[in-house]
Amino acid sequence: MAFVALPVLIWLFAVWAVTDPLKRISAAVGSAEIENSDQLFVEHGSIEMVGLARALNRMRTRIRTMIENRTRMLR
Repeated sequence: MAFVALPVLIWLFAVWAVTDPLKRISAAVGSAEIENSDQLFVEHGSIEMVGLARALNRMRTRIRTMIENRTRMLR
């Protein structure tokens, strides 16, 4: 019984450790607003999640800058 229970618990923890940060990023992307000036994606977690959050924050900043430039040009 213990030979089965321990690997199952390790597997469940591994699945949770991968899916939980993805759920948080997905929820943040769903509620993203370009106009908001603070960082939407918190940069913590594994190296991959930090890299993804940084990339999304930079992309959001670039989009906001492009929108501001377009608005300024149209005035």
